[in-house]
Amino acid sequence: MKRNIRFPIKGTFYYGADIAIDLSLLAPQKPLLFSLEEDNLYDKHAIQVWLPHNQDMNQNKKQDKKQNIKQEMTSNTISNDPVNGLLLGYVPRSLAPKMGWYIKHQGNLELKVIHFAKLGKQIEIDCTVTLDQAWLSYLTLFIQAKVITQLMRFKRFRKHFLS
Repeated sequence: MKRNIRFPIKGTFYYGADIAIDLSLLAPQKPLLFSLEEDNLYDKHAIQVWLPHNQDMNQNKKQDKKQNIKQEMTSNTISNDPVNGLLLGYVPRSLAPKMGWYIKHQGNLELKVIHFAKLGKQIEIDCTVTLDQAWLSYLTLFIQAKVITQLMRFKRFRKHFLS
């Protein structure tokens, strides 16, 4: 049975999420891509989240924005591979092993943007993935994703109001 899991993307500040928001490339229900990063030194289960290239990124933008994209293409935030596009961040570390299993065994998973916001330097992007799984597997993954989401909300709240 098809079920949805909602989770936040981690590390958005360090990658191309600010470029995607500034250029209005993100929208609700915009499809995203997973990419396994098994050679990651810090996490062997790391999963990257990419915004695929589209025509809007290369057309109808001001010249200075195009210049910024060209400069960014030399860094690690934007791949020269047209399939990958713009690196937004990573799947949370505690979800990555289970999500990696689904990516390997179920193939192409439907990943979409649900919410995005830029609050000063802080960038938040929530997405949803559709998985074909039994209810018990879904329940454990769903609870884990909910806990991660609530912890991130609490951290944002604490940082905003208590500092």
